[in-house]
Amino acid sequence: MDEAARAVATTQSSTKVYKTRNCPPLQKTHIYLNSGSVLEYLPDPVIAYQYARYKQNMVVRMEQDASFICLDIFTPGWAPDGTYFQYDFLQSKMEIYMENRLVMFDHIKLE
Repeated sequence: MDEAARAVATTQSSTKVYKTRNCPPLQKTHIYLNSGSVLEYLPDPVIAYQYARYKQNMVVRMEQDASFICLDIFTPGWAPDGTYFQYDFLQSKMEIYMENRLVMFDHIKLE
């Protein structure tokens, strides 16, 4: 984002992940925030259905006085027998760099 820019980014609907037995889909997001910029990144939830596999990686690079607000939600879809949490796995990695220094690393893997 340009210097001192302000934005809210969201999605039109949730991300739905269906049965993916072989190669899981991978969503990559790269965000660059210049001095004084503010980004609120508020995507709708990721919904994982039975036998779903999904990976996401986010890398945020920001200058010292930039601000980043993020919301990340995983929720189960349904299975034919009505049970929840029947996905194979969900994996999310987030790295935040301030002035090229890693200040936050978050890795979640749900199986």
